[in-house]
Amino acid sequence: MAGPDPRGRFTADKVREKLRFAVEMGLPQDPTNRPTFYFDPPEVSGPTDGNGRPWDPQTATPVSPPTPPKQVACTIEVREGEKDETRFGPFEAQELVLGFFEDEWAEIEGWTRVAIDGRWYRRSYPLTVTTLFDLSFRQVRVEAMDM
Repeated sequence: MAGPDPRGRFTADKVREKLRFAVEMGLPQDPTNRPTFYFDPPEVSGPTDGNGRPWDPQTATPVSPPTPPKQVACTIEVREGEKDETRFGPFEAQELVLGFFEDEWAEIEGWTRVAIDGRWYRRSYPLTVTTLFDLSFRQVRVEAMDM
């Protein structure tokens, strides 16, 4: 249900504050292990090949400045992936579901990768946006990647 509570009993700011506190409690204490969101490098102007890479990286100029990595509070749900036996041994794909309030999402919209506790994940696809009166919560699926 979107919009303000018609009876005035639900205060989104108070609920958001208490939920945000719980989210912060669930994150690693060491800031270097907390989710850090990374963005693709900026586009460049100048002659490029068919993949959009500049012919001469020394003369290419960025269209916009690079976006520095950012940390925001989010929920982390671990989902065990499919398990399979390969000729190299057991394989288990791992995925996470990250959850964000609308404020945190606005800060990192456009991210492509996230590092959490030394592991790298690729943004996969959005799952849901859940709304209760004026409080929205967005979920995004990420998959483990090799780096």
